[in-house]
Amino acid sequence: MHRILQPGGLWLFATPHPEYALRRYKDPTTDAAGKDPTHINVHPPAVWRAWCEKSGFSVLRHFGDGLWDVPYVPLLPVKLQFALFGLPALIQVLTRSTFMPLALGVNQIVIARKNA
Repeated sequence: MHRILQPGGLWLFATPHPEYALRRYKDPTTDAAGKDPTHINVHPPAVWRAWCEKSGFSVLRHFGDGLWDVPYVPLLPVKLQFALFGLPALIQVLTRSTFMPLALGVNQIVIARKNA
């Protein structure tokens, strides 16, 4: 991405967040590092941030997309869980805001700018 973007160009990407707050409840089959075996390149936020900065990008925003991937709690109805966990994610998407903390995202979303 750094090679093809012009100086000041923006790069937005989303990738699974292996350490999100409720992963141990939702995805008990992850390995010790929190990596989902169905993805080939899953890394924690600190790794993605370091790669971006080492490659000549400034990270402008790094946030989560919400806990939309219900159910998390077997005793609560799925619709209630979506209202509690997924609704904030939907609001974030509809309002184009980035208020969701990184720890509360099934995925991590990065907006970075190529340094001049």
